[in-house]
Amino acid sequence: MNKLNKISQFVVIASFVAVIIGFHSTTVIAQHPCDNFPVTVCNVPSSFQVWQIQDNNTMTTGQTGEPRVYTGETTALNSLWYSWTAPINANYILDTRGTNPNGANNFDVQIALYTGGSTFAGLTQLRANDDWNQLPPNGCNGTVPLGTEWAGSSCVTFTSVAGTTYYFQVDGFSSQVGAFFLNLSLAPLAAEVSVGGRITDNNGSGIPRVRVNLTKPSGEILTAMTNVFGYYKFENLEAGQTYILQVNSKRFQFQNNPRVLTVSENLEGEDFTAIDEFQRE
Repeated sequence: MNKLNKISQFVVIASFVAVIIGFHSTTVIAQHPCDNFPVTVCNVPSSFQVWQIQDNNTMTTGQTGEPRVYTGETTALNSLWYSWTAPINANYILDTRGTNPNGANNFDVQIALYTGGSTFAGLTQLRANDDWNQLPPNGCNGTVPLGTEWAGSSCVTFTSVAGTTYYFQVDGFSSQVGAFFLNLSLAPLAAEVSVGGRITDNNGSGIPRVRVNLTKPSGEILTAMTNVFGYYKFENLEAGQTYILQVNSKRFQFQNNPRVLTVSENLEGEDFTAIDEFQRE
């Protein structure tokens, strides 16, 4: 291939990358448009359900002062940078699903998540991941299903703050270069469950207007009152969390009160039976 054909091929590749990303460029550049920080053109749309890009870090070079995904690495940098301003407070997943489907080891890609200013010195790293199966928060093991993706692909989860700009750094392990997918998506909402039961006296009769408290992992206390038949219920609880359930009564004492519940599905039989009635003065 002669020199002119090589140059033409490069221009086509660079233009193709720009089209995939959705950026507009009027000049031919000698490196990837997302290579340098601060990010000026590689901006992720603010609002979406799932955002995905197929990219390639071949035409990249390191910059003076550029951070590494993992401190202490000494291999050459071939990282790309993307910026995104969060529109809402929400839980998000940043991953490279699709890079290594069906267990294939196509490209060992690393990702890091930052906030901060417009210079490297002002950046604060929030997450860094090289292997999907690392434990949270710097991995997704047990939180985001791997499916058929190779475990060496990368994944992190984080909670966004509306109006905050986040920076995504993508690099190859040990100076690897190649094609990859980068995805940003809203994390699925946690399944909701309910907890309910009945409060009865030692004769089995329902006790009305008894206060029942449910303490969430955050410390927030929810309150329910029993109805005329002694039934109570808490709804719209997050599955997989541990709660403290307690009956508060000035008249009765109850067995197994309070109790700790780890709730993974609806619980309808959290009953309390009075074992004694306080003596009135």
